[in-house]
Amino acid sequence: MGSSISWVAIKGVERREAIERLGLIETAHVADRDRVKTSAADLPSGWLLIYSRNLDFVTPQRLQALSAGGVALGCLVEEHVMFSGLRWFEDGRERWSVIHEGEQGAHDLAVAGDLPAQFPAIRDRLFRKQNDDEEDDVDFIFELPVELGAALCGFRHDTIDEEQGRLVFTELKAPASGVLGALKLLFGRG
Repeated sequence: MGSSISWVAIKGVERREAIERLGLIETAHVADRDRVKTSAADLPSGWLLIYSRNLDFVTPQRLQALSAGGVALGCLVEEHVMFSGLRWFEDGRERWSVIHEGEQGAHDLAVAGDLPAQFPAIRDRLFRKQNDDEEDDVDFIFELPVELGAALCGFRHDTIDEEQGRLVFTELKAPASGVLGALKLLFGRG
């Protein structure tokens, strides 16, 4: 079964402020990131990670809002159709993007902007692997946005290493309405 997820790593914006910009609140519920709709964790690299099981969560509008006064790195992964994308926003403006659409072919790669220094080495290594794949049955370029995101912020959705295994995710939710909703949220039942 393939993943259909998105995440945003944020730097330079306080945790509470970033979550408020999303119109969400942080619950006291420690969560399995793959069992709740949206969750947050602090990465060892100093980035705040917002993880979502909703592919539509990472939008240019959200990245723009989250990057005001800082940086937002947004990643989309849809393994069912071999789509992956990574966008870097800084101070409310998109600076670069790397997008792979597997349905356009294994070698498909759209890039824009001033890409980070890590990009050429990752691109060259994965294109070599793609070109060496005689069966042409593996989409190595799909990994490019995912690997670049990991190189920049230290997070990769499909790898639980020693550092990532220690991440503590808390569930994020829309604000509760009314007194009963607030009490449920406060006591982890919302």
